[in-house]
Amino acid sequence: MIHPNMCTMLAFITTDAVITKEALQKALSEDVDDTYNMISVDGDTSTNDTVVLLANGLAENEEIVYGSDDYKTFAEALAAAKEAVADEKLTQGTVDRKLTALISAAQNVKADTTAIDALIQEARKLYEVDYTADSWTAFETALVAARNNESTDALTVKGLYDALLAAKEGLVVGELDKSEIEELLARASTLAETDYSAEDWADLAAKIESLL
Repeated sequence: MIHPNMCTMLAFITTDAVITKEALQKALSEDVDDTYNMISVDGDTSTNDTVVLLANGLAENEEIVYGSDDYKTFAEALAAAKEAVADEKLTQGTVDRKLTALISAAQNVKADTTAIDALIQEARKLYEVDYTADSWTAFETALVAARNNESTDALTVKGLYDALLAAKEGLVVGELDKSEIEELLARASTLAETDYSAEDWADLAAKIESLL
């Protein structure tokens, strides 16, 4: 509780990491007494002071579980951020260093490549001839980048996935060139059924039907 108007401290921490509820709670609780609980304005406490840690999973990394190496990396970065907030002598330089540490920690978390692998397989089924040149160029650039990527960090993989998905959704269907089909249909219309066997004519008729 902060004097003189009895204000309440509310702190919200967010992360894009995929992490279990247990691991998230452990990471928050392990050193909160040495960080947020050390913040004091006038010595008073409040039953409503709150710190909340939320994870939305947008990074699409391999799920972080308590006790794993990825958990250790995540917890250390989170602790550094909490310490920075609780530091009464906080400077911009300190903030920048903590931010760099957080970004480095995120890059060390291994990505779950299931989604991007599936998207690459879908992309390989598409054909350049079906789309406009500009939209295909953008799509092909994103596809090549995704296929050639050797990084396993979650941020990089997520960025490549988003870029490829956007390029795929941005493909524009080109105008169809039906001239050859129309020419074949015109030639077929001049044929006489009596000149062919029943089997051959039925096969020809079925193929013509498929073109219409």
